[in-house]
Order: sequence, then C-alpha cells, then structure tokens
Amino acid sequence: MLSPLSHYPRSIILLLMGLSSSSAYASNELIQNRLEKIFSVSIALTDSDAISIGFVDFDPNSFINLNDSGFGSDKTIDTRSQVSVGSIPYSSVIKTDDPDFDLIWSVRGSYAFSEQDIEISSDVTPDRRVNPNEDSVLGLYGFFGGQNHLNQHWSIAYGLGTHLLYYRNKYEYNNSYSQAFQSQLDGYALNTSAWALVAEPSVKLQYLQPKEWGSWNVSSRVRYFYGTGWGEANDGDIGNPEGMRFINELEFRQNVALDAWSLNNPQIHYNLTRIDVAGDLTAPLDTHYYYEFGAGLVFDVPYDSYFFDNFGIGINFNYGSSLSGGSLLFLLNN
Repeated sequence: MLSPLSHYPRSIILLLMGLSSSSAYASNELIQNRLEKIFSVSIALTDSDAISIGFVDFDPNSFINLNDSGFGSDKTIDTRSQVSVGSIPYSSVIKTDDPDFDLIWSVRGSYAFSEQDIEISSDVTPDRRVNPNEDSVLGLYGFFGGQNHLNQHWSIAYGLGTHLLYYRNKYEYNNSYSQAFQSQLDGYALNTSAWALVAEPSVKLQYLQPKEWGSWNVSSRVRYFYGTGWGEANDGDIGNPEGMRFINELEFRQNVALDAWSLNNPQIHYNLTRIDVAGDLTAPLDTHYYYEFGAGLVFDVPYDSYFFDNFGIGINFNYGSSLSGGSLLFLLNN
C-alpha cells in the first residue's frame, strides 16, 4: 500500500495516550476510524484494470530544480518506500445481439502492505526503542456491468463492484511505555485482524477519437463505495468504510516505429489525471484532490495469450498528496 497507511502510527500513539487518560470511548472510536481508513485507502490504491508494479521511487525535485513540494519531498518518498501495493486483474467484454451494448465484467486479487518503525516521543518516555508495526490488506474484487456505445466516439459504462477485504496487524512492544498497555491493546487494536465487505457502484463517460498516429480519449468516472466490517479488532466494531472518487483523465496513445527492436505494435501512452476524493480517503491522502502524470512504452505480447495483451515500462508522477513523488513502473495489460 502506498503512503497513506504510514499516517496510522500517529493514531497508535494517540491510542496509547487515550488509554493513559482512561478515555475508553475515545480509544474505541479511534480504532474504528483507523480501520475504516485502512480499508478505504486499500480500495483506492489497488483500483486498476492494469498491473503496474513500481520498482523505483524518487523525488523529481532531486533531478529537476522544481522547488515544488507538491511533486514530492523526503518525507513522502520515505513514506512511499515503506509501502508496497499490487493487484492482478482480469477483465472481459461480452458481446450481445445489440451492437451498441456490451456486458463487461472483471475480477481482481490485490494486496497492500505497510511497514513502519514507531518511535515514542522523549516527552512521553525516556525509553525510545522503536516498535515495528505492519499493516496488510488482502482483497478480492468482482465487477459486473454494461457499456452503451452512444455513437462512434461516445460511450458510457456502469455497474456494481464488490470488495472482500481482510486486514491484519502485527506489532512489537519493544518500548517500555507501549509494553504497559500491551494487555489492553493486543487482539483489540494491535496484533489483530478484521474483515470488510464493500459495495462500489461506478459510472464512466468516455470520448474516444482515433487518429492516423494512434488515438486520444478523455473520460470522467465516479466511484462511490460503502461497506461494513466484522472481526476480532475493536470487539467487532469495525465501522463502515465510505468514500468517493471523481476521476477525470486525458490519455494519448501514439504508434511508434521501433523496427530495430522487433517489437510487436509498440505504442507510447501519455496520461494526465485529476482525482478528487471524499469520505475516509481525504485524511490518509492528506488532500481533497491530487494529480497524476504518466508515460510508458508498451507493446503487444508476441504470442496468443488469453490473459496478457501487452507489457512495457513507464514512469508516473503523483502531485499534491501524501503519495507525492515519482515511480518507475513495469506495465502489464495497460
């Protein structure tokens, strides 16, 4: 999982402070809010119809003197390095008797993992040994819907998706201050697990314009999710993950001639995206909206494959969120 999960060590410290002041209700509510945000951000970060695996994170300001923290900082790059996320999607289109209407479905397996060393402030305790903390979310997702081709350029797609998510926390009490609360936190807030079942309706409007050099398209997509949870954590009071994303994207796909490399149908993809977020996503992403810029070279697989269409390499920049920074990517089915 990318950086939003790294915000949660602060909530663990607040839990300890709440317990020390005997604020049981506040601690219960804090745990619930933490779980809601973890489930919510895992949905946002694994939302992809393509496999994108980042293998290098970097700060664009270190290469180009942009002097703009929106592109990244030491803090956001360090946070990105603590987190990993991945998904394996598969999607298909089912043709119907109506040439202007298709059925669409997809499935996806995903994981999100975050690891941090939590250090208690010296203002609280002189024993500052770090406490390793791991948060992980495994997810299964299914979607079914329809797509109407309004004319040769415009189309609208809509449907309902469902997420089944499993969360697990591992925490080591290496600090004498945290050890004092181990009996109260273990199996309740830390070293515990939870499940969530989340429904996510969505609608997407797209304009596609083929060109001699390739194609370009612009799209707007709205995704709203709401769910319920259960499990060991917080005595089963997991809460209701809820959030919304409004995604506007401009994409270009340019055909290129790379005969010397013997690549099959090579294309360069460029995209500019603005993502507006609401609900449980705003706090971990530390914003109400952010931007992504990306480019990649992809080419078709050189053999007939039921699962794989193309693969390649790319670069992506995140601007204006707790994920700010750049990544080099391996792309599959892009």
